[in-house]
Amino acid sequence: YELTIKPAKAEFLGSLGSGASFSCEVCDLSGDGELEGNIIIQWFNNHNKEITSDKDERVVVAKDGTKAKKLVIRRIIESDAGDYRCAFRVGHITNSKSIKLSVFKDMSFDHAPNPQHPRIHTTAIIECQVSGVPAPEVSWRFNGKKIIYGDKYKQLTKGLQIKNISLADNGNYTCIAEISDSGRYDEKRITVVVHVPPVMIHGPGHQKGIAGHELSLYCKAESDPMPSYEFYKGKNEKLLTSSPSDRIQIDSHLGKLTFKPLKKDDHGIYRCKALNDVGEASANGSLHVLVAPHIYELKNVTAQEGQDAKITCKSHGDPMPFMEFQKVGHSPFKNGSNDGGRITVRHRPANILEIEIKKVQPHDSSNYTCLTKNSAGEHNATSHLTVHYQPKFPSDHIRQVFSWSGRLHNITCNAHGNPHPTFEWWHLERLLTNNETFNIFTSARNSSLQIRVREADQSWIFGEYICRAKNNKGSKDMKILHSRASLPDPPSDASVKENTPNLLIINVKPPFSVGGVKLLGYRIEYNNKVTDFTTMRISNLLLGDDLKMENLKPATQYQFKVRSRNEVGVGKYRELVATTLNITKPYPIKLVSPKQSKDPWSYKIVWEKPKTGGKPIKEYEIRYRRVRMKQDGISEPLENWVSKTKDENAYKPSVEYILSNLNPKTNYQLQIFAKTDIGTSTQSEKFIFKTAAGKYITNFEMILKRFR
Repeated sequence: YELTIKPAKAEFLGSLGSGASFSCEVCDLSGDGELEGNIIIQWFNNHNKEITSDKDERVVVAKDGTKAKKLVIRRIIESDAGDYRCAFRVGHITNSKSIKLSVFKDMSFDHAPNPQHPRIHTTAIIECQVSGVPAPEVSWRFNGKKIIYGDKYKQLTKGLQIKNISLADNGNYTCIAEISDSGRYDEKRITVVVHVPPVMIHGPGHQKGIAGHELSLYCKAESDPMPSYEFYKGKNEKLLTSSPSDRIQIDSHLGKLTFKPLKKDDHGIYRCKALNDVGEASANGSLHVLVAPHIYELKNVTAQEGQDAKITCKSHGDPMPFMEFQKVGHSPFKNGSNDGGRITVRHRPANILEIEIKKVQPHDSSNYTCLTKNSAGEHNATSHLTVHYQPKFPSDHIRQVFSWSGRLHNITCNAHGNPHPTFEWWHLERLLTNNETFNIFTSARNSSLQIRVREADQSWIFGEYICRAKNNKGSKDMKILHSRASLPDPPSDASVKENTPNLLIINVKPPFSVGGVKLLGYRIEYNNKVTDFTTMRISNLLLGDDLKMENLKPATQYQFKVRSRNEVGVGKYRELVATTLNITKPYPIKLVSPKQSKDPWSYKIVWEKPKTGGKPIKEYEIRYRRVRMKQDGISEPLENWVSKTKDENAYKPSVEYILSNLNPKTNYQLQIFAKTDIGTSTQSEKFIFKTAAGKYITNFEMILKRFR
């Protein structure tokens, strides 16, 4: 008998995970084709243990006809490798034969990601898991150089272990797998970039913001790669999120938390976390939300005269606002007692301010502003206190008016009250209404009685008139005497104040009685001439008025009748006799121009209309020279006098003259003389002026300037 195994070779190479089939057959060599007795065929493993079919039928042993038995391995695993023996027995005859199953697996890189980013300063593993049957040998190269295993480098199943990896270990690594017996070889290149976990540079800090305004919290960390940021709020560290439409915006790239706008509820503790793929860092901060003051209750108040009134202002804010009351047009009230204790300002509690006014008076009616402020801002609101009272007349109310026949005259009555009063006019115990004699014009606070005074009515039209003002709180009367106006008395005095050949200045004192109406002025009559003057010194009657009588004849006696004038007419006269002086030379010229010139190169001289001395002025002589002013105020001449003349026009008298070609910022002394046929006026008072600052120009430049 002969035993054969198929496949007919000593060794079978099976791939891991694939299947294998071995057939063991007994052949009869006698040639008759018949086997004697029962044939027993068995398969044994390398442990000489009979192989039978397993439960999951991965390994199956089955007859293949009467003379063969087949061993089938449906899925080869690594432990299946070894010798398999087939044995038979026929009667007393036995024999066996073996075949070797060698298991192999192609090399593969099961896990070798690229690139890889280990965390700096750790014992890192550059992952490269290689499998194969038989197991391949693994070696490494770094930037083309072979890595020698030792304290820094160690080969593990997962890959290459690098102790205390740093940025210097960044580069290209080659993971090499090879099986030298079979000559198989493969490699995997891996780029390694060491990543640095975030280090917080600055956190949100302790910030303050104002509710209603925009505010941002920032944090910043350094890492590689750059971190993203998250923000958490409160002790429970609630993660904050945002969308484009939200009030709170988070920029995870810049580390920015923005409130648009801030609310009081945003107050609290915040934590900023910076993260990347190898670590994280965080920093805490806080946000104190300040709330600007807001007055949420302040009402208008109405009280009766003599009652107590209270205005209450309620506000809120953070920090608690400072509060005070201010009456319009006045300084703020102080806390506590004001106005001798009649007005009291107090807090009840800190956010409520009261102002209490005892026995209110009409003048307490006003706007009262509640002023609140804190470090976040300020808010003001106004309450109006209305005091109701019966009508009142001002203490300085007019009590007498004057009028006369033929005149339309108004008597005005002023009264105030709350509510606004209505008015009535009474005369001779009779209520007046509009007619041909009386017309009444009334507004909110006054009433005017217009009286037409006729000659026929003078027996009763004058006398006492009553203005009655009333409202629902009461009424008050004001008595006004309507008196007949008269012509003014003669002036109380008239005297010559100044005498020249052509002019008299007469000083006139006001009359003892002006007739009850305004003094308009005076009238002077002489030689069938009448001149009216308006009074100029109403505020100082003791000085009287200086009246100029011009164009008189020299050495001539005049008889003046001086009368007082008022709205009624012209009164009786006071007589004044005066004689003008003889003709003389002109009087000294009085300079009235400013002593500081506005121009660097010229000066405008101005003088009063001169007193001629009785003869017309023919010309003026103007002298000027440069001077230096000493510390004691005395002037020192720097040159001789420069003289100019100006002809006079008797029909158009001169009162000004312009000096030109002067030096800038220079003091000049000035004299001016008037000349007539009689002689020349004496020197005027010493007069020094100064030109304005400016660039000095030559005479040639001055000539060009004049022609331009």
